[in-house]
Formats: sequence, structure tokens, C-alpha cells
Amino acid sequence: MKTALAGVRVVELGTYVAAPALGNMLGVLGAEVVKVEPPEGDPTRKTTPWSWANYNWNKKSVALDLKSPAGARAIRRLLSKADIFVESLSPRAVRELGLGFDRVKRLNPRIIYCSIKGFAGDSRSSDRVGFDTIAQAEGGLMHVAGTGGRPSRVGNPCVDLSAAAFGAIGILSSLLARPRRATLVEIPLVDVVVYWNGYWLPYIDANGREPTNLGTSHPGFSPYSVFETSDGFVFIGVLTDAIWKKLAEKLGLGSVPEYSNAQARISARAEVNRLVQEAVRARTTASLLALLGEDVPCARVSSLMDIHGNPELRARGVVREVTVDGRHASVALPPFIRTLAPKAALGGPRELGADNGVLVSRRLGKTKRPMPRRNP
Repeated sequence: MKTALAGVRVVELGTYVAAPALGNMLGVLGAEVVKVEPPEGDPTRKTTPWSWANYNWNKKSVALDLKSPAGARAIRRLLSKADIFVESLSPRAVRELGLGFDRVKRLNPRIIYCSIKGFAGDSRSSDRVGFDTIAQAEGGLMHVAGTGGRPSRVGNPCVDLSAAAFGAIGILSSLLARPRRATLVEIPLVDVVVYWNGYWLPYIDANGREPTNLGTSHPGFSPYSVFETSDGFVFIGVLTDAIWKKLAEKLGLGSVPEYSNAQARISARAEVNRLVQEAVRARTTASLLALLGEDVPCARVSSLMDIHGNPELRARGVVREVTVDGRHASVALPPFIRTLAPKAALGGPRELGADNGVLVSRRLGKTKRPMPRRNP
């Protein structure tokens, strides 16, 4: 079975996570992804090699000095033959290099141009540099994730990865458009976080204030928190009165009639949490999950080491290995790969400039298979 994007060429120009993750997703779906790096290489090759390994396999590598006349000519040739351009440069760099959408679409009137920036092009902050943590702060995620009145960063590049997924949606929808014309797909990182926090905006309309008791808690449910077991932590989330009744029965809390109503449990959140904590403290995490799992929403609080060594994740192909500089590196794959591209090859990241000889020349050609067409 041919992959969905076989015959599609992507030029990726960006570092760290957002653009590389988007290029990686498109590559998994069968696109030829040409990663353009500066002569010294993507900084993540050295500064965060784990990030480099995770988002840059199955790509071709071209090293170009885009500020030189030869490099400028080479990137223009690449873009003139590409179907998709993914970039996450700073706004200033895009201007100085002459690689804005209006310039690129004159080179290629069918290009799909995906731009990932910290801030929207029509916002007052459009010229500011922005990345994942900046978006977490300005989009309200640090406030939501914090506890005790102190904001907190989510400890993975969740905004970058979500921006990559939204970028893929925009690109794939543009590929299906007829007639095909140059299209700008703009993904501002701050807007991604605002979209997430859209969950809370009607709450503010209804209550005249922002929600409290966030972190691991939720203003609409109780108990809804992390509890300590004899050998770790579990999250328990009671969404209905019926689930509370099940929890109380299984933990031996008795009927506790005063807490049979959700609003009563929310009003007495601290006492409800205390009751549950006392009931689970002496139990192991595994025994608690076995006791509650089919009737009460609950989850082990896993560490990163737990995920890394989880045999089921590796058996299902969610975590696999690639070779980077002669060493094995564990990488997590996009969730759709198991059904849309189960046989996707996992070649390790390429050496810097490994494909210059083939791709940076006046003989640069198009991939053999034409663009996929939708049936009339």
C-alpha cells in the first residue's frame, strides 16, 4: 500500500521542535522531507541531542549558508520544486532572507507555506521572538498548570508539538483544495494555547471569575486529584455521583450521605480528599488500579523512566529505536503511525549535509510520482 504523501516534497527550515516535528509527521506519511540546516547544523544536534534524535529521522539533510548568494539561490531552487514549505524562523530572519510568503509564492504558485511563529502576523507582538515556553506564559498555560498561586511550566514541548499537529491539519487540507494555489498556513504558538484555554472561557462568562483549584484539581468535580499510595501516586477523578458511590463502596468509606451530591463534595473538597487519601495510603498502586479501574477513572502517575522502559509501548511500536551516531536512541512516534503508516521505515537522522550533492544543484528534479489528486 502506497503511503498517503508519496511523491510530495517538503522543505523544512526550522530548529528545535515545532518545525522538525511537523516535518517528521509528514515524513511518516510518506513525504520526502528535505531538512535545510545552517553550515554548523541544527543547534539541537549538540545542545539537545535527544530532541534531535526524536524529530529528525527519515529526512534528507542539506547544509546551506542562506546569507550567501549561493545559499540563497539553492534555497530558491528547492522551494521552486517543493510542494510544502515549513518554516519556524524568527520574523526578522524571514524578512532578511527574503523568504516570506509573498516572495515564495512568486517562486512557486502552488506552494503550501506553513509558518510557525510565537505570535500571529497581524498581532501587536508579531515581530517578537517566541517559542514553546513563551507561549505557555502568554497564553495562560503557566497559570492553569501552576499551584499555590505560582505559575509553572509544563515540562515537555507540548505547545510545539500541538502546533505541529495543527500545521499538519492545515497542510493536508490545503493539499486537497482544488484548484491548488499558493496557501499560507499560519500557526501562532500563543494562539494554540489560547485554543486550549478556550475550555475555560465560557466558565468565566458564567461565573464572572476565572476557575480556582487548578493544578491537578478541577472546579467542577470532586474528588479530582492525585493521591499517595504505599509505593507511588495515583490520580482519581470522580465525574458523577454514581462514580462517587462506586468509589466509596470500593474503598470502604461507607455511604457518606452528606457527600452524595457533587456540589457538596466540591464545597468540602479538602475533607473529601482527606477521606480518600486515608483510604488509599496503605494500598499499592497496582492493587488500587485493579480495584477501581473498571468503575472509577484512575491512573498511575508514571515517571519518564516508566515510559522509557514500558514493554507494552515498545511491543505496540509507540516507542521504537533509531541509530544516531552509531548509538541507539529511543523515539516516540506520532500516534497515527500504527494505523496509517504501520510499515514506515525508521532511518536515523542524516549526517549534516549528506544530501547536498543530490539536491543542491541546477539539476534538481521533482519527485517521480505526481501530486495525489482527489476523485471528482
